[in-house]
Amino acid sequence: MKISYSSSAKTTKPAVEQGLKVDYAAAKRGAYKARWYMLLAVIILPMLFILWLLLRPQLLVLAPGIVTTDPLELRAPVTARLLNIAVTEGQQLQPGSLLLQLHNPQLDAQIAELQNQLAQLAQPVNTANAAILQQREAGIRIAEQAVVQQSEYMDSYRNFKRSGLVLTHEMAAVQQTLTNAKLALEQAKTDVIQLRQQQEVEQLAGSVAQARRQLKQALAQLQAQQEQLQIRAVASGHVIDIQVKRGEFVQQNQPLLLLSNRPQPVIFAYLAPKYLDYAKPGAKASVTLPNGDKVRAEVTEPAQLLERLPAKLAGPFDGEQAVLKLTLTPQQPVTGVEGVPVEVSFDYLW
Repeated sequence: MKISYSSSAKTTKPAVEQGLKVDYAAAKRGAYKARWYMLLAVIILPMLFILWLLLRPQLLVLAPGIVTTDPLELRAPVTARLLNIAVTEGQQLQPGSLLLQLHNPQLDAQIAELQNQLAQLAQPVNTANAAILQQREAGIRIAEQAVVQQSEYMDSYRNFKRSGLVLTHEMAAVQQTLTNAKLALEQAKTDVIQLRQQQEVEQLAGSVAQARRQLKQALAQLQAQQEQLQIRAVASGHVIDIQVKRGEFVQQNQPLLLLSNRPQPVIFAYLAPKYLDYAKPGAKASVTLPNGDKVRAEVTEPAQLLERLPAKLAGPFDGEQAVLKLTLTPQQPVTGVEGVPVEVSFDYLW
């Protein structure tokens, strides 16, 4: 038997009760769903983020890096005062260009003192040696005059002998006197030569000579230090940064200038050796800057093997693992502070 029910007024007009309109509140099931989904999101999203951080190094070929112009740091050779800065930031340089001029008053005083000691040490010895040598040379002149006189006597006695006025033994005596005069002349010359040799030996090997050599060596070292106060460029390039001011008193080994021979900044990336295939010139990569910008770059130089990651990029758990140092050239200019850290993501090699 089929049972049928008659419809009531609520079926057609659920918001009317005994002729009066009754407003019901909206269903709350949607709010509950929203709160449930939000709770799931709060729980799941951090887990997904942590999972991504853990899996990202395994899924991508990543390497830490820095933006750099590969600068050469010039340091003060000695403690001195900066007299002049001959360059400006960005200036192009040629080999031998004057960069900085330093002045060290103590160094000047030491050089002057050594020069004075050398002059005092050399003057008395040279004067005494010259006087002795002049005396011996005067002996040569006297011996020469004696030879000349005896030669004249010999000529006269020869004339007398031809005239029969001189006996043979007298002629022999004159001849012997001339011979003795010539021997005395040769002996005087020999004495002068020996004296000069002796003086040279004393100058080279004597105590005074040793002291003079020590002073000259010390003077040469100080003069070399003084020459280093004129700081010049050793190669072509340009000035990256000037780290001192004119008139400043700088300490030894204090940084003065940063120079570079690269026209534009490059990226130094430090890649794990297991990714050796990505270290070849021509490999492509994306570089993420600290502000989030990304630039494309290409490996342009052969890789170098380093014993460890640079200290500024190394983490507490990196240890001393070897890394490959890569040089990447950005495809568009990169401006930033020298040494700013970046992240390099290499394109997959399919």
